[in-house]
Amino acid sequence: MIVVEPFVLAALVLALIASFITDIRSQKIPNWITYPVIVLALLAYSTIDGYHGLLYSAEGLGLGLALLMPFYAMGGTGAGDVKLMAAVGAALGPGSLLCAFFSTGIVGGVMAAGILLLRPERTKEVVFRVCGALKTLVLAKELGFSRPAPGQGGLKLSYGVAISIGALAYIFFEIYRGGISFHLL
Repeated sequence: MIVVEPFVLAALVLALIASFITDIRSQKIPNWITYPVIVLALLAYSTIDGYHGLLYSAEGLGLGLALLMPFYAMGGTGAGDVKLMAAVGAALGPGSLLCAFFSTGIVGGVMAAGILLLRPERTKEVVFRVCGALKTLVLAKELGFSRPAPGQGGLKLSYGVAISIGALAYIFFEIYRGGISFHLL
């Protein structure tokens, strides 16, 4: 059972909707969407449960950053995507973040498959890049990733859209099944 503050959950839902819209329009998720949710969650949980509440929200925040940071380092996601996942973690806590992250991965995988089906000429490039990264990992025991050549551009996947849909699906599923309990200040 997830115990959340109603206004923290409402702020997260609004941020996810706003992120969905801005990521589709501009492929960016601005800080004014993610930072208020992070600050609100940290303040709310620390007010409710003191140090333990702050730690709960901070663990979710840190895990959200840690989960997407490798993809950001390889050029697979933007910084806004990382901060959005951190906001989800700060609001829902580390355990629920993992479920939301899994849901997000499913949505992102479906989106990526759809893009590859719509642009089959790019499938060979993607397979080549992934195989190259795996080969480097196995042979050199380090993570290597080849970015697209300048001007060539890679396949664009607005991962903030996947985060928004996946996290909202998880939240509404938990509400539907009664897995979210609201803690009132």
